[in-house]
Amino acid sequence: MKIKMLFFAISLLALWSCQPAGTGNQQDTTETDTVQQETPAELPARMATTLLENAYVTVKKMTLPPGAEQPLHEGGPRVVYSLTDYKLSWREREGDPSEKAWTAGDVHWHDAGAHAAKNIGQSDAEFLVVMRTKAALPACDEEKALNNDVNKVSPDKSSVLFENEHARVTKVTLEAGAEIPEHAGTNRVIYSLTDYTITYASDKEATQEQSFTAGEAHWHEACRHSLSNTGQSTAEFLVIAFKN
Repeated sequence: MKIKMLFFAISLLALWSCQPAGTGNQQDTTETDTVQQETPAELPARMATTLLENAYVTVKKMTLPPGAEQPLHEGGPRVVYSLTDYKLSWREREGDPSEKAWTAGDVHWHDAGAHAAKNIGQSDAEFLVVMRTKAALPACDEEKALNNDVNKVSPDKSSVLFENEHARVTKVTLEAGAEIPEHAGTNRVIYSLTDYTITYASDKEATQEQSFTAGEAHWHEACRHSLSNTGQSTAEFLVIAFKN
């Protein structure tokens, strides 16, 4: 009898030791394709650089090397300016991915929503993302300001690259010694395309000379202002004016 009981105990021990690992109370950790709370700000620093952030906008420079991707994440309403030529596999929410290609200097708009992107080209995809927050913009007679902005007073020095009901994107080219007379400006982001020095005067700020480096971004609230290029090189910059 003792021999039978010993044999039975050994058999139970062997059966228990053969059970697959990870059973019992351990939960299944299989990943699902859900919308992550990850935003471009949480991607590796080499892929997302914050240039400007305030109550109204967040401006980021995105760099996706070939094969790199942004997982499905939420994004706010935004202007996108292409800094290089690139091709992406683009997907919105649970839709099917599609190929999209942009050229340096292209501008487009995205409404708020979940999306994912992967660089399927052979070179870095670099683009500027100017995203609105939910905060109301400072009070401004937007229609009056847009009708009397730099495009009105200096059409030879400016060109509208993009416009919809939310924003207008203008490229300004101001040669050394050139001036832009006083004009209206709505709430806007300025993004420097080149290094330059200008003298700036407005009804809200004292006249001052300022130098900017290519790749910098700064914010201006609605105001009347004038500027002149007091440096030695051509000033090129984007004016990203928001309407709401």
